[in-house]
Amino acid sequence: MNDSAPDLRSDPPVGPSPSHRGSRLLANFVAAAIGVAILATGVAGVLLAPTPMPDFAMTVQSGKTMHLSNFRGKWLLVHFGDTRRPGAGPSAVASVAQVLDQMGPEAGGVRFLFISIDPRHDTPEVLGRYLARFDPAFIGATLPLPALTAVASEFGLTFDPGASPASLEDTMDREGGIRVVDPGGHLRPSLSPPLQKSDLERAMGLI
Repeated sequence: MNDSAPDLRSDPPVGPSPSHRGSRLLANFVAAAIGVAILATGVAGVLLAPTPMPDFAMTVQSGKTMHLSNFRGKWLLVHFGDTRRPGAGPSAVASVAQVLDQMGPEAGGVRFLFISIDPRHDTPEVLGRYLARFDPAFIGATLPLPALTAVASEFGLTFDPGASPASLEDTMDREGGIRVVDPGGHLRPSLSPPLQKSDLERAMGLI
């Protein structure tokens, strides 16, 4: 009987070769990098990573000045539009009113802000009458055109006040999404109108 230990150096190697291990490590690194990129930018350019929003001032339908920071602690739904344009604008606002009504008490943590892209026509009084048709708690706001252009850009929109009617191009959602700002003041992925209750609840982490 040979009691000597086997020579492990002569046994065939177990597991992948060093070159195979290197290839697998490279593949894992590439996969991880792709995953980080998707989390940061989303699919088809939709923003997924929460982005801090800068504060800005606006005039609301009461004639008073409010700031974006006044909505901290609440979920804020933001929609850009004007009171004279038919179609998607009123439909989006109406869908928000319907969803908040369906949510019951949970809607207490949500606010809706309508920012006009036609501040020459949409005075605070006009905004007040328009939004009262949907929900008296909805807030309408106007900004001077230079500030409006900058604020729209922060929400991922390209605004051209010189067009007739004013042009608003959504760079993240061709359908003109409803922007979501979380209670901490971060921009979240937009929601496509008409808004559905499940969409909002999912955005808020309720489901």
